[in-house]
Amino acid sequence: MMRCLLKITLCCLFIPACTDGLTNDDQSTGTVPVGKVARKVGVRNFQEINLTMSALTGIDHQEESIKKVYDSVSSMLPLDNSAQGFHAPVQVAIFRLASVYCHQLIIVGRGRDKLFPDINFDAAAKVALAPDKRNDVASAFVTVLWERSASVPLPASESIASISQYISEAIDELNSAEADSKKQTKEVLFSVCNAMLASAPVTFH
Repeated sequence: MMRCLLKITLCCLFIPACTDGLTNDDQSTGTVPVGKVARKVGVRNFQEINLTMSALTGIDHQEESIKKVYDSVSSMLPLDNSAQGFHAPVQVAIFRLASVYCHQLIIVGRGRDKLFPDINFDAAAKVALAPDKRNDVASAFVTVLWERSASVPLPASESIASISQYISEAIDELNSAEADSKKQTKEVLFSVCNAMLASAPVTFH
């Protein structure tokens, strides 16, 4: 499942503010030079990232499990808003922080039914994440985690299609490893949440 997390986490390529002004070579190779990104967008600093994740998920940033992880990674999070500081340790720190928020939201279930009223997290993946429901599930996550945080317009159809494809790939990977179960639904949607909460629409502005 980890192999396809990058498809969502590195969604900066789907954001007009990140790709405007790039050459055809930049876009065709799938790279976004930091110097060019820096002229268009900035990274939220460590306090802004934490508070943004808290606001999006509804999980209190002072909650013990959140505070413990935040305290352990805050030294690796960006101190200012420069995109030039968005290096590997920063990405790891953001991903770890997103993970603890998504664990509380999706696995523990704190507030998830309020944010995602039409998703049955307690159903087996073959029901809750059936092929005809995946676009609706993806759309719900885009609305909750991206549209409320992104400071630039998102091409919704591309975003939804990308996340729906990720859900399909994640389910295929889980099915090859174990029988279908209710646990799969939460595992897949936890990973979707984690990737989206650590991605550009949340961490950049």
